[in-house]
Amino acid sequence: MVNHYYDGKSAERIRARAKKGRVRRGLWQLLAFWAAASSSIFLIHHFHLYRIRHIRISGAGALEAEVRSLMAPCLGRAMWQSGAGVLAERIGRQIPAIKECQAAILPWGSLWVRVALRRPVARVDDSGTKVIDEEGVCFCLPQGRGRHLPRLDLAGSSPEGRMRAITALLACAGPDSAWVLESRDQENIRLLLPGATVFLGNGRFEEKWARLREIMKNRPIFSAPCIIDLRFHNQAIVRKTV
Repeated sequence: MVNHYYDGKSAERIRARAKKGRVRRGLWQLLAFWAAASSSIFLIHHFHLYRIRHIRISGAGALEAEVRSLMAPCLGRAMWQSGAGVLAERIGRQIPAIKECQAAILPWGSLWVRVALRRPVARVDDSGTKVIDEEGVCFCLPQGRGRHLPRLDLAGSSPEGRMRAITALLACAGPDSAWVLESRDQENIRLLLPGATVFLGNGRFEEKWARLREIMKNRPIFSAPCIIDLRFHNQAIVRKTV
C-alpha cells in the first residue's frame, strides 16, 4: 500500500516536470519565432524588400524594350499596390503583335512579365512589314521580317473570306513567298502563282494542296498562263487562259 502511494507521488512529480519542460520549450520556441519575425520585418522595411525592384521579361523578343518601358511605373511600388496586372492587360490590348501579356510578382521584389507574341501566317503588304496571324489580327514586324511569308490580298474581302484564306494557308505544309491569296469571294479562295491561277474553293484544303503538289511535280514551269480548278472533289481541271 505504501509502495503504491510513493509510486503514484513519483509519477505525479515526473508528469509535472515533463509538463513544465513542455511549457518552457514552447515559450522558447515562441520567443525564437517572435525574434525571427521581428528581424524579418525589420529587414523588409529597412531594405524596402516589399517594393518591386526588378522587372524580368520573357517571350517579348524585339518588343522587350517597349514592354519594359510600359511596365516601368511598377518599379518602387509596394507589391500589393503595383498595378502590374492592369498594366499587363493594357499592354496586351495596346500592342497588336502581343497575343497575351501576364504579370506575376515574386516574393523577393521581382516582377515577372510573360509575353506571348502572335505568329504571322502571311504578309499583307509587299515589304513584309505588315502581317496577319491565324486569328486574322494585323500587326507590324520590324524591318520587314515578314518578307518570307506568302501575301494575303485583303482588298474587297470580308472577315469570313480572310479567315477562310488563312485556314487554307494553315493547311499548306510549305507556302512560298511568291504566292498571293485572294479572298474577295469567300466561296472560292484563289491562289495566284507565277503563270497560274488556282481555284481552291471553300474547304477540303489539305486534299487540294496534295493535288496541287502532284500537278506542280509534273509541270514545274507553266509555259502559258493557265487556270487550275480544284473546287470539285477528287478532280483537277487545268485549262489555258485566253
